[in-house]
Amino acid sequence: MSWSLESLLEFLQRFCVDESITTADLIKFIELRYDFIYNDTLDFYRTEGTFALVSGTKYYYMARQLNLAIKPKFFNQTDDTHPITSCDYDHILSIDPDQSETGTPRKMAFVELSPVQRQPNESSDTGAVGAKSSSSSDTSQEVYISGLRTSGGVLIEDTDVISLSGTTFVASAKTGWHTFRVVSKNEDSVGFVTVSETDGVNTYAIIDPYSSHSEYQKWRAWPTSDVTDTIRYTGYRLPVVPQFDSASIDVSHDLLAGFIHGLRSDVHDVNFDMIKAQKYEGMFREAIQKAKENNMWGDGQDLVDGSDSYRRYDPRGNLEDVDEDIEVI
Repeated sequence: MSWSLESLLEFLQRFCVDESITTADLIKFIELRYDFIYNDTLDFYRTEGTFALVSGTKYYYMARQLNLAIKPKFFNQTDDTHPITSCDYDHILSIDPDQSETGTPRKMAFVELSPVQRQPNESSDTGAVGAKSSSSSDTSQEVYISGLRTSGGVLIEDTDVISLSGTTFVASAKTGWHTFRVVSKNEDSVGFVTVSETDGVNTYAIIDPYSSHSEYQKWRAWPTSDVTDTIRYTGYRLPVVPQFDSASIDVSHDLLAGFIHGLRSDVHDVNFDMIKAQKYEGMFREAIQKAKENNMWGDGQDLVDGSDSYRRYDPRGNLEDVDEDIEVI
C-alpha cells in the first residue's frame, strides 16, 4: 500500500492534532525527512538513463531528479562497445589544457553543480529568455535571474526579475544572456515554473512548486564528441516530493512506518508536545539505523521493486491501523 499526500494529512490530523496542520506544512515536513534520510550515507533509488551526445558539445547536464550527492556511474555509448570512465575534471585539463581534442569520448568528469540544465553561451541561443508556470494560479510569484549578458558589445553582470502570469510566457526585459549564475523564484508556486529561451523552445531550468531553485550536475565529455551518439548511465535519483493530494509518498514499504513516525514527531514538535515529539523521533531514527545495519539498501535495488520479500512492515489498509501499535522492528 502506498500513502497519498491526502490520506497522510488526514491521518496526522486525526491522530496527532486538530486540523491546524495544512498540506503545505506536511510537504515541508516530508522534504525535511527526505533530506535527513538521503544525507545519511545511504544510497537510494537506483535509476538508469541516457543523454544525447552532440557533435562539438563539451558539457552535459544531468536530470534535476538525480541525487546531487551521489554521482552517476557511466557505462558506454550505444554505438560503441568501449566503456567510458569517470575522472576528475582537473585530469582532463591537465591532458588537454586548451580543451581542443575531439573524437570519441572516453572519459566523463563532474564539473560543478549548475543552476540550469543548459547555458545560452554553450548552445548559441539567441531567443528571448522568459518564464511561465504550468498553473494559471501562479500570478504573484517572481522569477529572479542573474548572470552575464552582452550589452553594448561587452559582457556585464546583470539581474532581472520576471513576474509570473500563470501559463503565459513572460519574457525578460533584458536580452543577450550569456551565462546564468542564479535562477530562482521568490515563493512557493502551485505549478512547475519553467525558465526557457522563448516559449517552449530551449529549457534552462524547471523549478518545482515547493522549491526555490533547481540544481543540475554539469559534466564534461572528453574528448569533445565529433559524432552524435547516446550515453547510457546509472545513477541514484532523489525522492519525489508530492505536490498534489493524490500523489504518493515516495518511500518504500521497508521504511514507511518509520517515515510516518518522523512526520508525527514534526507535527507534535510544532504543537509543543515535546514528549511525543521525542518518542516518535526516536522511533524514526531507530528505523533508519535498522536499515543501515541490515545493509538492505547498499545499491538501492531493494527500494525499487518493493517486493514482498523485502517488506518489513505490513501494508496498512486504513488510517486507524497505523497508530500507537506500530513497532519498529
